[in-house]
Amino acid sequence: MNTTKKLTAVLLALVMALTLAACGGGKSGGKSVGSSKPDSNLGKYIGEEVLSSDNEWVPFDDIYDLGSSYIELKEGGKGDFCMEDDIKEIEWTLDNDGKLVLSSYGTTCSGTLKDGLISLDDYFGFDLQMTFRKGGSLVSSSKAEGSLDDFADEDDACSLSLFFGDNGKLIAAGAYNLS
Repeated sequence: MNTTKKLTAVLLALVMALTLAACGGGKSGGKSVGSSKPDSNLGKYIGEEVLSSDNEWVPFDDIYDLGSSYIELKEGGKGDFCMEDDIKEIEWTLDNDGKLVLSSYGTTCSGTLKDGLISLDDYFGFDLQMTFRKGGSLVSSSKAEGSLDDFADEDDACSLSLFFGDNGKLIAAGAYNLS
């Protein structure tokens, strides 16, 4: 009887170990692997820099200035890739080493995601390198110190944007004359 109890205990321990091993590792597609916490990688990443043909990093808006450019990673490995207000649906995977793969309509785009920065090595088959920084929340001018009057005459149309990181610190601010 004592041997049966020991054998049962060993078998149960082995089953538990295999179950835990099966849950660890693997790829994330909008889920934190092995965790019940929400995936901190989810969110919107704003276009930051593009590697020019002169091998110099230039601000994203200097190249792509006809509208919004961002990558939004959503739950379930779904998301959006927006270039100059042209949005395409994507699927994404992220492995434990930070390798990010975006796919859309049979083409893929690969890069890395680390510390809130997406670095893409190619843009869906084009030899184009670019970076996207995770954006925080947008704050309206009524909550910000100062007003749009500080940036433009009363006839000008303006936009004030403030982006805060996950830690609550200001990442970027901009006032744009829209007229």
